[in-house]
Amino acid sequence: QEQDGIRQNTLTDANGQLRIQNDALKAQVNNLIGKNNALEDTLRNTTHSLEHERSHNALTLTQSLAELKELKDKFHIKCLECEELQDARIPLQEEISTLKEDLDQNEAY
Repeated sequence: QEQDGIRQNTLTDANGQLRIQNDALKAQVNNLIGKNNALEDTLRNTTHSLEHERSHNALTLTQSLAELKELKDKFHIKCLECEELQDARIPLQEEISTLKEDLDQNEAY
């Protein structure tokens, strides 16, 4: 009976130790759950922020492309105007040359 008492005390002590270990593990699990929740919140916020930034960048890029197309069109128009001016310049140069020749001939008389 004394052995049964010792065995009972040993089992009770062991059971107490297991309860303490179990409580410690529960605390660690709860701590990890808290950390996991915090990381999920951070990830959710970061994802939201990145989606917002991506959307903003897409809008900015679209606006920039529209501005570039507008500038390209203006440049093309200026190039056409420049070609027209060059084309108009040739007859003027010929007319100037003719007038100079006429002037030179008149001065020769």
